[in-house]
Amino acid sequence: MNKPLISILLPIYNAEAFLEKTLSSLTSQTFTNFELIVINDGSTDGSLKIVEEIAKTDSRIFIYNQPNSGLIETLNRGLKLANCELIARADADDIYHPERLELQYRRMNERPEIVLLGARTVKIDSKGRTLYQEFQPTIKTDILDSLAGGFGVIPHPVAMYRKSAVIQAGGYSPKAKYCEDVDLWIRLSEIGEIANLNEHLVYYRVHSESICSVHWKEQRENIKKIATKWQKSRNKEVSENSIWNRPPQNAVDLALFRAGQASQQGYHQSAIRQSLLAIKESPKNIRAIKTLIRCGLNAINPRFPSAKTS
Repeated sequence: MNKPLISILLPIYNAEAFLEKTLSSLTSQTFTNFELIVINDGSTDGSLKIVEEIAKTDSRIFIYNQPNSGLIETLNRGLKLANCELIARADADDIYHPERLELQYRRMNERPEIVLLGARTVKIDSKGRTLYQEFQPTIKTDILDSLAGGFGVIPHPVAMYRKSAVIQAGGYSPKAKYCEDVDLWIRLSEIGEIANLNEHLVYYRVHSESICSVHWKEQRENIKKIATKWQKSRNKEVSENSIWNRPPQNAVDLALFRAGQASQQGYHQSAIRQSLLAIKESPKNIRAIKTLIRCGLNAINPRFPSAKTS
């Protein structure tokens, strides 16, 4: 095996439900010269067994076991374990486009001033069905405007960064619980260029156990502190268009938002499923009923985008 050029950093904790598909998408990348560092953060389910079985047939996988320490400490340990200058983050419930590493490696080689590089995402549900695509900004000025409002527009699970720059920035901060990515991206933006690729390179799974679903309140509070402090240090006004100023979405609002996005993008099956989910949560909700009717019409009306498989 050649000396690896990329270290993939994959923390896992009780991830058996989705882990096998995640590992399959990583080990089948078109760019093959990497090490995959899997840090098992004290899992009590079958996660470790899944990784061990796959590692038997793939020498690129390195397993590190530790008592449960939390994500931030785990990520900082991963930085120490990584043997490569380029580190690609991955999450144990997402699925990766086969060319993810190849495209990011190429851009990082072409642009040595870039210290952090993400990509756009496709949101999927717990069953792996497409919800809708996201179109994150790709240039630094637009990314900074979004970070100022606390929006994590460089998705953590598809980030690639330079190890030396992250160490220079101080690594992941224990004070940034549930928003360690936004905090680190802000600090990296002061060291070098940050960007996103135009391509959609991760199928980003949303489900009831994800951090954004379980810890949204503490996440918003911490993001507000970090982004506000950063804006003041740059002598800039705190953004009114911020994540902490937005009302939290309940299950109905979230399903209807996803239905609208899916319908606009031609994912009609997804739009109908999300509309029905909203009605299930609130059977008499007029907005949900109207959304279902509109999404159904969009699916059969040839004036709208043709339905995509999802």
